[in-house]
Amino acid sequence: LGLVLVAVLAAVSLFLYAHLAKCWGLLAVADADRHLHRGQVPTGAGLAFLWPLLFGLFLWPLGVLDSPQGFLPGVDTVSVNRILTIAIVGLLAMLVTGYLDDRFQVSARWRLLLQVVLVSAVLLVMWPLLHPAGFPLCWLPIFFFGALWWLNLFNFMDGANGMAAWHVVVSASIYALVFYLNGAFQLAFLAASTALVSATFLYWNFPQARLFMGDAGSLGLAWLILVLALAGLLTGVFDPVFVLLLHLPFVLDSTLTLYRRWRAGQRLTEAHRQHLYQRLIAGGQSHARVSLAYALASLFGGVLALISLSLPAWSRWLVLLIWLTVLLVVGSFLNRATKTKPAA
Repeated sequence: LGLVLVAVLAAVSLFLYAHLAKCWGLLAVADADRHLHRGQVPTGAGLAFLWPLLFGLFLWPLGVLDSPQGFLPGVDTVSVNRILTIAIVGLLAMLVTGYLDDRFQVSARWRLLLQVVLVSAVLLVMWPLLHPAGFPLCWLPIFFFGALWWLNLFNFMDGANGMAAWHVVVSASIYALVFYLNGAFQLAFLAASTALVSATFLYWNFPQARLFMGDAGSLGLAWLILVLALAGLLTGVFDPVFVLLLHLPFVLDSTLTLYRRWRAGQRLTEAHRQHLYQRLIAGGQSHARVSLAYALASLFGGVLALISLSLPAWSRWLVLLIWLTVLLVVGSFLNRATKTKPAA
């Protein structure tokens, strides 16, 4: 019932937003530095399809949603509610910041400051409350900087029709399955809702873009995936290998692109079109084909992640190494093939 309610609200909100956005002046104008689109398309639609998820999270603790109650063994209700609270507060902050950025261009410095505060808050809330799953304190800075990088790289990867939304549909669905099988019904609901509203948005964004999610959508979705990943890690549902396998195509593209730009002495804060997926599209591939290729890579990584749950630790790292090697080989081939394309 809860998932149906969230999906219907998201669909209605997107329908209304598509008709009202032009009246409100919420149009994204394509520029030569970053965008792969032409003309003007309403942006900021992340606010339209993510507020119903906020509404669903508010209803859960009130007992309005008729869903199975339960959580992981040894994790009390207080801890569950605090996780949901930090998810709500962080998502609300990301939606407001992203929407303001969509309309008025918020300074990168202020955006980074907000991300530092929110990531610090989520780690402070989760780390002492949940079973640390064998992570020593030295993992805390790794989680901190990894979370900051994730929030930014996901925003970088939101540049093709359906790219970000398809990745969330795949990854959040896998998170939902794993949480449900482990009795973490609240987190399963959060993950399933995230996947469902992203799938709803695809109707307006794929294969042709009639709406852009904007920073409101990319920051909001990145935050939700971050909360799900950290909650799973710190409760021992899965390990870092699982998370990396699931998100490796996005992480690899963004990280290697940043590294190449740094080596070339380019300003890292400047807009660009040097990601592999951007160069593939600039070279003639369609948005749909490239986005689906990345989604299939994420799905394959997700299947490997699910398989890894039943393997010993050393085998899991071996699977990750093999998958990383495959992606690097394929990426290297595509990188050479697109070097002469109009990337920027």
